[in-house]
Amino acid sequence: MDSIVVTPKKGYLKVDIQVAAPINSITQAQIEKVQTDLAQKIGKDIYLNVEVIPLKRLVAPNK
Repeated sequence: MDSIVVTPKKGYLKVDIQVAAPINSITQAQIEKVQTDLAQKIGKDIYLNVEVIPLKRLVAPNK
């Protein structure tokens, strides 16, 4: 389910990320920090689109 797709565009990189994570475990501020850090490291503007799929784990233990 987790995936990362990077698409070069004119003057920037488009980065699409799809990740399953517990509800409210990833914040907008964290995504913006990743975008800023990645842009500084690569030296290009980054359009970062993150789709967080809510994850709730249910377990039926052995009896």
